[in-house]
Amino acid sequence: GAGSKTTATDLPYQAPRQLGAYALIREIGRGGQGIVYEAQDETLHRRVALKVLPFAAVLDRKLIDRFNNEAQAAARLHHPNIVPVYAVGVDRGVHYYAMQYVEGAPLSVAIEQLRSTQQTAETGKRTQAYGARAKDSTIPFETPSKKSTLPRNAFILPRCVF
Repeated sequence: GAGSKTTATDLPYQAPRQLGAYALIREIGRGGQGIVYEAQDETLHRRVALKVLPFAAVLDRKLIDRFNNEAQAAARLHHPNIVPVYAVGVDRGVHYYAMQYVEGAPLSVAIEQLRSTQQTAETGKRTQAYGARAKDSTIPFETPSKKSTLPRNAFILPRCVF
């Protein structure tokens, strides 16, 4: 497409540079069900997120069926916080589906930033509590023993990529 070039350094050496109508630009995520690439839809001239089933999975019919079921289920969902599925396909034995591409940081980065913000706030609260307790020498200072944690599945982003 116009203005977009795929470079060898953006892609793993084994990845094809083109799947169907999609020119792969760079890898943006990996998971149990596949690899997600930023890609250019050469037909409709738009950026997409292209989820690709790893080539080794084509030997396992159950993995292919699970991947296709995931794509079909995602395509049936209509919600402002879920990206739409545009297309499903197979090219040279590689199964993929295209979704809306949403720019942003990975979920893991957002979670880490939230944790960091929470820890900074808790440190400030402990410092204030220590100062208040230090004024009255009859109240011993105790560090809270409960560690603040955030479950990975409890965080919601305004727009999900995959």
